[in-house]
Amino acid sequence: MKKKTVFTLITILISMFVIGISVEVFSAYRLATRFNLQDFRKIPAYRKVQPYKENPYIVSFKPFSHAHKPHSEYQQSTDLYSVHYRINEMGFRGFSFSKKQRDKRILVIGDSQVEGHGVDFSETFSEILNNEFINSEWEILNVGNQGGSPVYYALNLDRYLALKPDAVLLTIHDNDLKDDSDRIKNYLNMPYIENFFQPNKLSNIIFDRKTYILLNTIWKNKISYPSNELEKIIFKNSQLDAASEGQVSSQSGPDYAFAPAHFEKKWGESEKYLNYVVKEFRQRNIAFYVMYTGLGYTFPKSNIFSMQHSERMEKYSKAWSQLNGIPYFSMLPAIRLNLSSRGPELLIPGDGHASVAGHHLIASKLSPWLRKELR
Repeated sequence: MKKKTVFTLITILISMFVIGISVEVFSAYRLATRFNLQDFRKIPAYRKVQPYKENPYIVSFKPFSHAHKPHSEYQQSTDLYSVHYRINEMGFRGFSFSKKQRDKRILVIGDSQVEGHGVDFSETFSEILNNEFINSEWEILNVGNQGGSPVYYALNLDRYLALKPDAVLLTIHDNDLKDDSDRIKNYLNMPYIENFFQPNKLSNIIFDRKTYILLNTIWKNKISYPSNELEKIIFKNSQLDAASEGQVSSQSGPDYAFAPAHFEKKWGESEKYLNYVVKEFRQRNIAFYVMYTGLGYTFPKSNIFSMQHSERMEKYSKAWSQLNGIPYFSMLPAIRLNLSSRGPELLIPGDGHASVAGHHLIASKLSPWLRKELR
């Protein structure tokens, strides 16, 4: 009788183990085929990556939308440039944030323009400013991320707050409205990963299991969504017209520009994310500043639609900042002057991202304004 009981228990345990392995294998297959999620913690060997193709060092997932794999390194390379990317423990390009270098911190939040697409990290305007401010109480941290936009900044608030900033400079870019529309299209279908930036070996025994990720994703995406204030905003915006409606065709202007009749509507969608971001920082008494980069004014070169779109972006971002009592700085006057005086090329040829000269111009104009605001 005892032998039969033991045999039954062993059979049950083996069956449960086999079932568990089978479910894990199925979950891994489902995550790979449905969400393109495989070894999300494994860092690929150092190699060249073309910036406008799939990047194996970046993972798309909730709740952050997407991010670099911490501690990864690669070479961003095209026929025009080749630059080194070193990613820190928080998934941002540059040096470690673990130790505070000065008394106070200001974060520069933005997209690939801030991250430094196509230039060495030392040539990004934030790092130029950080070196200029070396004798002050402020250290300037670059938390730019390619593909960033207002909804991305809202989704990544926890990452920013984990750095314990005293102030934030949020940059607004010409492609923000289009990127917001594109981002929320894919957000609902992303897998949900716990503890991505602060992995714990013990907790990850559960959190990194493919079965847990799949079940958690189903729960977050299908059952409990939308579960918080930000997700409700995303959900409502996702119900509005698709981003392609009202978009200026690529034959007449850049693909991120919206026709005037639709611009205000698309700005209104992105404005909700900006309002959410400002509210969260101000509730924690973190000073908030806004800069409009305006670099799209010159890309494509001398294109009237690009210029008109940039002028609308400046008008609306400035009005929004003033309405909310936010100190505001625009690069557009300096960009116009550089264009009229035939100054240095501010963009990487044929690319649309700031060149070394573009980053230096931003730093030179932003520095005195920022010093005054941070007093």
